[in-house]
Amino acid sequence: MDVYLVDGTYELFRHFYAMPSHSNDRGEEVAATRGVLGSIAGMLESGVTHLGVATDHVIESFRNDLWTGYKTGEGVDPRLLSQFPLLEQALGAMGVVLWPMVELEADDALAGAAKSLSRLPKVSRVYICTPDKDLAQCVRDDRVVQLDRRARQVRNEEGVREKFGVLPASIPDYLALVGDKLFHNQLWIGRLRFEAPIALLRLSRRTSSSRCCSATSRPYGRRSPRSARRTRFAGLVRSRTSR
Repeated sequence: MDVYLVDGTYELFRHFYAMPSHSNDRGEEVAATRGVLGSIAGMLESGVTHLGVATDHVIESFRNDLWTGYKTGEGVDPRLLSQFPLLEQALGAMGVVLWPMVELEADDALAGAAKSLSRLPKVSRVYICTPDKDLAQCVRDDRVVQLDRRARQVRNEEGVREKFGVLPASIPDYLALVGDKLFHNQLWIGRLRFEAPIALLRLSRRTSSSRCCSATSRPYGRRSPRSARRTRFAGLVRSRTSR
């Protein structure tokens, strides 16, 4: 069977800025929620039988305690933030497996689920449904792939190498070098200082290493037992046909 892991936070943001505003009878903005639900329903109608959705129930995570300036909900439209609980409630009503993350992030849920589920013999392929470059490090051969649903592109290990110039195992190093404006770590290094390390990365990792992809490329602190328990995902994706 194929398993689809959906980044609910990304989908909610994408639909919020893509769809015209719509309010329910209580005056609450619901257009993005309606869009995501329609998208998930479309996946099920197309034949997808196993899927899970991860959301950032709280934008802040334990990383905010480790690094000043790490992403928060500051500047996010309140009409968007208010739809997170609404989306989570609606997905639960649909019977979709949901991981509303509090201490960790949606990325962590997707990465942990991909790693755990790919070990199950009955799972043929795991699709991580997000264009987030952090999750590219979790791609493994053709068994764990990244699906950009908006662009309708599937990237396996070779696809990651073609896009970034490095294999999945080198994505954390790649992002550490080039930076990411979203997380305020865009580096000032010049063109020559940038190209040399990238060339070294391409040469040094011709094959995938055994690096664990149970988290995003951003650095980690020590997990509490409670947080660690949240990353045990094997068996949580429920079959639509079994309901």
